[in-house]
Amino acid sequence: MGRQVSLLFHGIRSEVVYNTVNTDFFNYRPSHPAPSVKRLIHVSTFGYPKNIEGLLRVIARLTPVRTDFELVMVGPCPEALKRGLQEKGLLNKRVFLTGEIPYREVALQMQQSHIMVLFSRFENLPCVLLEGFCCGVPAIGTNIGGIPEIINEKNGIMVEPGNEEELLKALHTMLDNYSGYDRKLIAEEAAARFSYQVIGKKFADIYDRLPIK
Repeated sequence: MGRQVSLLFHGIRSEVVYNTVNTDFFNYRPSHPAPSVKRLIHVSTFGYPKNIEGLLRVIARLTPVRTDFELVMVGPCPEALKRGLQEKGLLNKRVFLTGEIPYREVALQMQQSHIMVLFSRFENLPCVLLEGFCCGVPAIGTNIGGIPEIINEKNGIMVEPGNEEELLKALHTMLDNYSGYDRKLIAEEAAARFSYQVIGKKFADIYDRLPIK
């Protein structure tokens, strides 16, 4: 998003300030070695921009060929989607729905997960990715909005929006190579960019530089 802002305000002095994360809740907790079944997590409002249908089509394709994952979906799941999951035999077997849960509980769900998946059609800079990183969770996200500025080879994989083949490949790759991600490092680097303290200081520094008499 910072790159887009720079283009929009070309020739005008500007500075990017990222969204913030409450690291009192969203933080790294050391865990035991990854289990044989790894938990994918998706957190959203389940609206059209999030492309839930595309994500679940890919999960349905992954299910017959892998038994080493489950998907936990956090948010207000529509009844029609629940029925579709039941009809496909995925609900409470491969896909688990929490419904809407308190903010602190979202953090706990992230800390207990291994991979975040966000297959959005369009985005700005989604806070859930920043929160997941602060918990040390590597992510798969789409190449839109501000996401390219926060996903790199150390913390995740990017795919093109709507490209289900790329998402399927990325899921295989991340499940196969999960042990190569340093969760503690992901969390430390994210907290150093997105915590309240860091962003608050950045705002304070900007205000200090304003030419106010």
